[in-house]
Amino acid sequence: MGQSPKGESYNYDNIGLPLINGAADYENGYLKAQKYTTDPKKTCDKNDLIFCIRATIGLLVICDKEYCLGRGVAGITNIDTLYKEYAFHLINSSIENFKRAATGSVISGISRKDIEEIPVRILTKDDIKKYHTIQKPIFDKLENNRIEIDNLIKLRDTLLPRLMSGEIDVSKINYDMLQTSRKNCDNKFTLTLQNNLIEVIS
Repeated sequence: MGQSPKGESYNYDNIGLPLINGAADYENGYLKAQKYTTDPKKTCDKNDLIFCIRATIGLLVICDKEYCLGRGVAGITNIDTLYKEYAFHLINSSIENFKRAATGSVISGISRKDIEEIPVRILTKDDIKKYHTIQKPIFDKLENNRIEIDNLIKLRDTLLPRLMSGEIDVSKINYDMLQTSRKNCDNKFTLTLQNNLIEVIS
């Protein structure tokens, strides 16, 4: 269960760990921390499962890196790779039950006990291997899409100010020579405008 650091440890200068406090720290279904903390109390690692447990309940995601967990979220950590997809679906299928179990006169929320009491169907090792084999390519595709979207957003944010300022004059572009390409290596996207090469690297 998350625990919020002291307020004086917060900063907007990317110092320390990015802080996830709740639904406000999500964007388009992914984690998007608004502030950092130099005094993290509870943390999560890449590939842990994180979801909101106060006010907004749900928004389950797989962590893309290490974060500090505030009191509005909880994490399922140290998951064996073989069980990651099963654990994700187990939590995701329990969200509606969590919402019904939420308590609190002002801000609804769920407790550690609510999470621990999720009924779990115990699969055989062979069944979990089959499940993992089927689900992993789907999860990998979703993650690749997330990375691609993030890179395209960076590309847009790099190009748009240059277009608006006139630094890039689209009226002079030879559209026969306009080439957009994607390089899979290092998640790098390039946009070639005649002899000008603009790169956005993730």
